[in-house]
Amino acid sequence: MPTLLTFRLDRTTREALRARLARDGLTLSSVVTRGLREYVASAGSSPVASRVRDLPENVVAWLRDLRSSGRSEALSAALADLHSRGWPLERLARPLGVSKQAVQSRIRRASGPLVTGETPVAPPALVTRRAPATRARPHLTVRCDHALRAAAHRAAADEGSSLSQVIERILHRYLNSR
Repeated sequence: MPTLLTFRLDRTTREALRARLARDGLTLSSVVTRGLREYVASAGSSPVASRVRDLPENVVAWLRDLRSSGRSEALSAALADLHSRGWPLERLARPLGVSKQAVQSRIRRASGPLVTGETPVAPPALVTRRAPATRARPHLTVRCDHALRAAAHRAAADEGSSLSQVIERILHRYLNSR
């Protein structure tokens, strides 16, 4: 049974997508559906895919040490620095055993730059940042099979992404292919 899947794209991507779909004679629904099927299939075939973007063990140990030693300000600054480098809240919260909201609260109250030196890890390569709120990002809607949508949503959650981020990556890959 088809359901509606709604997401947003910036104006530039939307216009490029419209031109490419017209040139290829495809519909947005067909591109998204094919991309989601490939995404779900690849997520199921690669058991380590969800672990590739986890924080390295030395960083996890460092964060846990900051927390257990009571260095609250340093922990907040470290989390703020990692988040500013692109690490999602969920990936920062999981090793500490806290919620994403707790990490977000610490990030908001971080007083300044990290005084213990550079964070020893770069952000994950595939983190998609949302566009600034000042740019209009109108909704796009496609029809999608409910089971496929649910499977893609689960795979995205396992990876620490949203379904919208997955769809954005699918469409950017489509635009940059050939």
